[in-house]
Amino acid sequence: MLPGKSVSIGSQVSFRIKSKKAGYVVLIDIDANGKLTQIFPTVASLTRNSRPNANYIKPGVPLLVPNLANAEGIAYVVSPPAGNAMVVAMWSEQAVQILDLPDIPPEMAGQDEALNYLTKWASQLRIPESTTNRLHEAKWSFDAKTYSIQ
Repeated sequence: MLPGKSVSIGSQVSFRIKSKKAGYVVLIDIDANGKLTQIFPTVASLTRNSRPNANYIKPGVPLLVPNLANAEGIAYVVSPPAGNAMVVAMWSEQAVQILDLPDIPPEMAGQDEALNYLTKWASQLRIPESTTNRLHEAKWSFDAKTYSIQ
């Protein structure tokens, strides 16, 4: 996360993602209250981006989100609530762009419980195969980074 792990409300941030394998990356923000929000790709970023599969990442080649050279009007602005938050990168070999994220049950509090809930939920997702449209189990890799909003 750029510029760093401590950010102020209203500041703009970007994310640098690197993978050992080719695949598709989805970024999920878990705010200080544990609310899940998909921040990349979004419907807006997919509609504005002329490159299909904008969330495809090549092995060893960093993906900058938003791409400052080709941001196409997309910016990430830090919003309330203040506190400790987390960004989660979900990686899949299969093409995945938009996830219908669940609501976190109200009895869960904080990023750790939300992350556990998200990983369990993702393990139950099924992705259609590109040639037959048959559903099969998704195989995800996760990486999470905490940050502080002030």
